[in-house]
Amino acid sequence: MRLVSNRLLATTIVCAGVTVGVAGHARAQSAVDLDHLTATQAAADLCAGKYKSEALVSAVIARAKARPELNAFITIDEAGALRQARAYDAAHARHASCKPLGGVPIAIKDNIEVAGLPATAGTPALRGYVPAADAPVVAKLRDAGAIIVGKTNMHELAFGISGYNTAFKTGAEFGVRNAYDTTKIAGGSSSGNAAAIAARII
Repeated sequence: MRLVSNRLLATTIVCAGVTVGVAGHARAQSAVDLDHLTATQAAADLCAGKYKSEALVSAVIARAKARPELNAFITIDEAGALRQARAYDAAHARHASCKPLGGVPIAIKDNIEVAGLPATAGTPALRGYVPAADAPVVAKLRDAGAIIVGKTNMHELAFGISGYNTAFKTGAEFGVRNAYDTTKIAGGSSSGNAAAIAARII
């Protein structure tokens, strides 16, 4: 999947720990290909009714679950994301005005608080911490219509550059893995976001 069409925006967002890099063009109303479309185009297509947010979110979650070896996600909020997507689709069907990221799935680095989802910051000490309120950046993304699909893995407490975290894994190996060569780590504090983009998940 490719990054947002505005590469400066994409770089800024990834470094901040928020991934907005959805790609996918609709082959049919119920099928979305996640390999070519930017987030900007996805928002435009959703606004135009070319496909539903639920279909796009479902495709993103399916791909995320199909790549557990990457350790890219600490939390995938399938039920919550689909609920958000259906709410967007219902509002859109009532001719609600389109928002800049209306219906577009995104992922948030796990040191940024999302209401109702764990915010571990990549450390076992915070494994049970679930904030009650969104961080300001998340609130702004929600206001823009974005759908939060989950929280991405990271270097523990963002205090390092390797992304090698032994506390959280979904695959056989420790550390966030490189999407192009899983024998290597992804690198970077925001390694989960990077791996999810490189694997064309988001």
